[in-house]
Amino acid sequence: PKGWGGGGGDDDDLIVSDELELSLRCPLSMLRIKDPCRGKACKHVQCFDLTTFLEFAKRHFNWLCPLCSTPLEASDLRVDPFFAGVLRGLGADEDRCMVTSAGEFRAVHDKMKGEHGASVPGGPLKRRAESCGGLDDEILLKKHQNAPPAAAGGSGMCV
Repeated sequence: PKGWGGGGGDDDDLIVSDELELSLRCPLSMLRIKDPCRGKACKHVQCFDLTTFLEFAKRHFNWLCPLCSTPLEASDLRVDPFFAGVLRGLGADEDRCMVTSAGEFRAVHDKMKGEHGASVPGGPLKRRAESCGGLDDEILLKKHQNAPPAAAGGSGMCV
């Protein structure tokens, strides 16, 4: 997925991993994400829920990414089809997952939540989420007619 790389810093301190843990819960509502979204300038893979963000931004006049604080306009929001595929591919009760750089994913179970009280650190990879389509950011943004006028623009979804 796009945005997979690390940040700055010394090369000696660089830790490379082919897996990334993602939360399937929106950082604003703490509910499971329905329409995974992030700003087009955001560098992170993690998403937030589009509907929740638009409602929050409208109510609090706060148009900053809830994950990285990048200033956003409605036209900057992009629905992530890869993340949407991960959500569809995992059970509705899953809160987190591991995603590989190859696009494979699996649920991450908490010790308290896992079967027999054990975590499942190396569970089998679920599937690749290559053709996730089905979500269109313009259609989703049009659902929110009370969003600022900038919501009319923008297409193309990030992965």
